[in-house]
Amino acid sequence: MQILQLGSFAVFIGPHNYWTGYFTSRPSFKYHERQANALLQSAKQINSFSATEMQMAGLATLAQAMGISQHHDAVTGTAKTAVDADYNVKLA
Repeated sequence: MQILQLGSFAVFIGPHNYWTGYFTSRPSFKYHERQANALLQSAKQINSFSATEMQMAGLATLAQAMGISQHHDAVTGTAKTAVDADYNVKLA
């Protein structure tokens, strides 16, 4: 595997080049994840006043998607493109 040094960043050249995502970190996914988490936290606070079983089930689905999206490959950006797309679908 070749490594190209660009300033402070090392860029991998070869079959494992998706590891460069660790440095670039997929900022659009992180933004999407932060927005979804803000929505989840707001909904949890509102539901604390009058939560029904159906409302809690919807929150549980979003909470589960948030847990998956905070996986170490999703947060660091080291997931492959198809996996990253699946993380985005789960948050949508």
